[in-house]
Amino acid sequence: SAIGGMGGSLGPGSFEFSRASSSEERGASFDSRESLVEEQFEAPEPSVGELYQEIVQHRMHDLQDKRRKTEEAFLLRVEELRQQGKGRTIHHGWLWKLNAGSDGNDPKGWRERLCSVEGTVLSYVSEKEEGKIVRICDLRNCSNASDATYTVPGRSSAFTLHFLDGSSITFACKTSAEREKWYAKVATPA
Repeated sequence: SAIGGMGGSLGPGSFEFSRASSSEERGASFDSRESLVEEQFEAPEPSVGELYQEIVQHRMHDLQDKRRKTEEAFLLRVEELRQQGKGRTIHHGWLWKLNAGSDGNDPKGWRERLCSVEGTVLSYVSEKEEGKIVRICDLRNCSNASDATYTVPGRSSAFTLHFLDGSSITFACKTSAEREKWYAKVATPA
């Protein structure tokens, strides 16, 4: 049958990939082109380091997305309470909290938390428990706050809250200016 007014008939195997005259030569030419195409489009195997970096980037993106959603949900709840006349002024932000009994110079001892001060209560939003607000302490029981500095990156602007019962909790801010804002909130709770 003719196609598009072309005089020739097209049947199986009528397309040629080379001008070779014999089928063996055509096959050899096709094979060499096929391997050439495979070589051109074959991506190099990623190194272990590259795979690790990709995993870290995905986890960081997932963590940032989770934290953004946690903070959005928290702020929506705060706004709902304000509209109902039940909310107070709330100071909030991300702080690093040092786990009890941990060395402040060990990065594994720190957990980043979305913290808030509402009235005299210092709390954080639990990411594990789907945004549940976890009360850390009543600031009326805080006897004083002191500066703390650690060698872990991002923890040099830390402060420790000391309580009447002898216990303490340490937090770190990204900057000393942030630390001063938190000092003002925890030292003079509403």
